[in-house]
Amino acid sequence: MSFMTLQNITKRFDNTVAVDRISLEVKEGELVFFLGPSGCGKTTLLRVIAGLEIPDTGKILLKGNDLAFTPARLRNFGMVFQSYSLFPNMTLAQNVSYGLECHRWTHDVKQKRVKELLDMMHLEGHKDKYPSQLSGGQQQRVALARALAPNPLVLLLDEPLSALDAKVRAELRGEVRDLQKRFGITTVMVTHDQEEAMEMADRIVVMNQGRIEQVGTSTDLYYRPTNMFVAHFLGKMNRLRLDSPRQKLPTLAGRRLCGAGDQHQETASVYVRPEAVEILKDSRPGTNRFTGRVIKTSFLGNLTRVEMEVAGQPIAAELRYMGASSLQAGEEITVYFPPEAVLTIMDSQ
Repeated sequence: MSFMTLQNITKRFDNTVAVDRISLEVKEGELVFFLGPSGCGKTTLLRVIAGLEIPDTGKILLKGNDLAFTPARLRNFGMVFQSYSLFPNMTLAQNVSYGLECHRWTHDVKQKRVKELLDMMHLEGHKDKYPSQLSGGQQQRVALARALAPNPLVLLLDEPLSALDAKVRAELRGEVRDLQKRFGITTVMVTHDQEEAMEMADRIVVMNQGRIEQVGTSTDLYYRPTNMFVAHFLGKMNRLRLDSPRQKLPTLAGRRLCGAGDQHQETASVYVRPEAVEILKDSRPGTNRFTGRVIKTSFLGNLTRVEMEVAGQPIAAELRYMGASSLQAGEEITVYFPPEAVLTIMDSQ
């Protein structure tokens, strides 16, 4: 039996369908991300799980028990918001102990739990401060400690890192993941940040227009996208326009393109990621080798982005070898598409 199961969840706001017949299973102890663009329904779905929104249809099963109409206060779920939502007139210790007051923990047990969590969050010397005296990262640590204090069954995080600067956000990613593993708590987190989801998640649920596009690990979604939306949303993609969409054997510039499959359908497109594209010094013809011309290069520190024209179409490569930035505009080059990196993706999905 799955730990938490969503069955056919639908949520409308007037004539707008925010969540459209979503079904999903979440395993006990895993960290699942809802990932997608703004307005795709990910936060609404999280609020439905939390009990802050009532679904129009569907069930939310926790260990087999339906919680769809159980009030949020009775679900024992911890919730952390993007805006921290701390009580400004309470100290850090009082904020963290608030949930324990609601659960009527004894004074001594409360004090021990608050100290334990503040120590974990590296805030042991700040317990008597107020939220306004803390940085954004420290405030979010307090919000996380408050959510974890009552030992919730599920932890729900609504873009908790998006309001922080890049350096603090990167630090907190690791801290949140470490805490989630330490507590072994089933966690669902919402984000629009692809890198954040790919770094932290056990599984990612890619959403678009209220529906699930694909569910899988970071590597599944990145290297084996099932449709064009997922392929473009996670990372960058080069789309290769073939000589004819009806060709039985896919060809580019009059030559067979290996790796795209023996049968190429009219409704499919062929893609290759920029980091998979290679520029060769050897100009001899070969499998998946094509002549190209450099348009421009951009040095980005850890990589050089090279924009080219290959077979009459724009192609980008992201190269990490020394000297890539010395390529000159107008220079003729040999471009290689490794067969294992050439993907055929159905347009209609």
